[in-house]
Amino acid sequence: MNFFFNIKSLLIIFKIKFDFDCCPLFSEQNNLDEDINWGQYNYCNPPYSSRTSGIKQFIERAIHEKKNNGKTTIFLIPNNSNTIYFNDIFTNFDSIIFLKPIKFVGYDKTFPKSLIIIQFSGEKKSSNLNIEQIDVLGKKCSKLYYK
Repeated sequence: MNFFFNIKSLLIIFKIKFDFDCCPLFSEQNNLDEDINWGQYNYCNPPYSSRTSGIKQFIERAIHEKKNNGKTTIFLIPNNSNTIYFNDIFTNFDSIIFLKPIKFVGYDKTFPKSLIIIQFSGEKKSSNLNIEQIDVLGKKCSKLYYK
């Protein structure tokens, strides 16, 4: 069974409606600029290989928006624990879903890297870390979260 993924998949998983795309495909706008207001519920699929506006900068901005403005951002990024931004993720996340191999809608081949969905929530959570198996569009995936 193929596991096709698009932004609608995240709407199903998190049951929220995004009001801002931090990094829209083919956009020239730099949404990292402090003059750009992010929405209350943000989606971010940053460029994975960009040296100028890569994942780290978007993670830092999402953490800032969470802590200072109570805003929620959900990321789709590679599961690379050996990167410099991964410590920021693990000290600030509210939930992480480890995805099985996926195909993006419109592509014939499975994406070659393992991906994760990260949620930085503007809502207050407890310090109890939980893990469970969840169904993500027909595949069992592990989810770590604070409840």
